Amino acid sequence: MSRFQTRTVRPALIAAALGLAGTAALAQDVYGPETRGHAAPLARVLAVTANVDRISEQSQQCTQQQQVVTTPGQAGLGTTVAGSLIGGALASQIGKGSGKAVAVATGSAVGAHMARNMAEQRSTTSVKTVQVCQPVTSVREQVRDYTVRYEWDGREHVVNLPQHPGAWLRVSTSHTVHAM
Repeated sequence: MSRFQTRTVRPALIAAALGLAGTAALAQDVYGPETRGHAAPLARVLAVTANVDRISEQSQQCTQQQQVVTTPGQAGLGTTVAGSLIGGALASQIGKGSGKAVAVATGSAVGAHMARNMAEQRSTTSVKTVQVCQPVTSVREQVRDYTVRYEWDGREHVVNLPQHPGAWLRVSTSHTVHAM
């Protein structure tokens, strides 16, 4: 007889030989509660700890936002020519002879420059709706497996199982463990 068979059979034989009531209770101490109509060797679970993995996930979070857009004014050829003509006409009122020609040329250049600057300073402002996206990291926890501490054959053992075992573990004589 194996060590397991000796330990599990002896209490039932002693109880039967003495004719004591409660033989089922003595056998249950070794086999645990009945499972699906037949007694099975069970080990008492002492503690269960969930082993958790933290999983980081990246995603994009997008929102619609209002944005003010300023468009600078632009001086076209017509604006520059008009400024040049006005500047030349005003300068022609100054001086005589060759001084008048210099004044007209200078007035035209200054008028063109001023017209261009004034046109460029006239900017337009508008409001646009734009989509702004930012990366977002979220962390979730997921149970990987369970570390189970149990008592069997008078000793404590530890095993990792894929699911929570409950209060008892089914143990075979080769000491393999199955969750119930």
